Amino acid sequence: MSTSAKTNSDGMFGQSAKLPKELAADVAAVIADWTAGDKVKRMWAHDASLWTNTDEAQWLGWLDIVSQQIADTEKFRSLAEEIRAGKFSDVVLMGMGGSSLCPEVMDLTFGRIAGFPKMHVLDSTDPAQIAAIAKKVDLARTIFIVSSKSGTTLEPNIFQQYFYGRAKEAVGAKEAAKRFIAITDPGSHLEQVAKQEGFLHIEFGVPSIGGRYSALSNFGIVPAAVQGIDVMKFLERAAEMAALSEAVQAVAGGNGRFVAFEAQPGLGKTELLREAARLFAQPQHHHEIIRRVEPFIADTPLRIASEHAWGRINSANATKPARERSHAWRYEQIDLRG
Repeated sequence: MSTSAKTNSDGMFGQSAKLPKELAADVAAVIADWTAGDKVKRMWAHDASLWTNTDEAQWLGWLDIVSQQIADTEKFRSLAEEIRAGKFSDVVLMGMGGSSLCPEVMDLTFGRIAGFPKMHVLDSTDPAQIAAIAKKVDLARTIFIVSSKSGTTLEPNIFQQYFYGRAKEAVGAKEAAKRFIAITDPGSHLEQVAKQEGFLHIEFGVPSIGGRYSALSNFGIVPAAVQGIDVMKFLERAAEMAALSEAVQAVAGGNGRFVAFEAQPGLGKTELLREAARLFAQPQHHHEIIRRVEPFIADTPLRIASEHAWGRINSANATKPARERSHAWRYEQIDLRG
């Protein structure tokens, strides 16, 4: 894939990308297949036949997680305030694979946020790496997050035992437990350990979400809240994008840009898609694309989630019809650092 960097008219640094010819044809064929088979809509309807149709129906919880998390944002706000009030200097996220990927990306993206602890991700049993993190943090002022979906993954359990012992040495057994948070699926061994030791919090994952699809579940959002990221704003943007994706009926592309857009019955689809592509190339017109899509997603769970998000922006206008509320959708450079 070739890439290029450029600065847009607003002075923001951006990138563009273009597939090599041999891949572009294959991608175009897949897009055409998904369009003809109405596969985006089928995906949002949890149609497991889009995959192998074996056990995928048990692993599609990621499709609904955004609206569930938005409904529970008070919990995340309370957790963030608790961490801020505790004046912790560091947070160590201990996990492997899907349990650590999102926190690592968040840390690399946003860095340390004023008033909140510095994030350290431990996902290796290399003794040198463990020792390096132990040396970096102030053990008496550190929050430890043990993240394991199954609760039986060897590495996070080893990390937990090691740092729990070190925390006991630093602040005593009673206080050490108050510095640990467990994220795991309900009924796991880790949940039992956390209850037995009296961890500060036990946050649950969703059994129907696999580890590498868990970024918007508690495996990603709880560490984000501890780190000080504005998770409500983060989830609002996720809800907006999910709602747009759910509305897809056709996909058109131009110059490497793909535009999700649903044509209203009776209108020329080709003309409408061409206009959508033109508008999408101009960020100031993104709201127009969304205005045309909104009527098709009025009754979906993600539409409700987005209305919740809009209500937080301006509750007085939350009950306005979709056409009058189109300006609520904002596409700007987002600062999620609280």
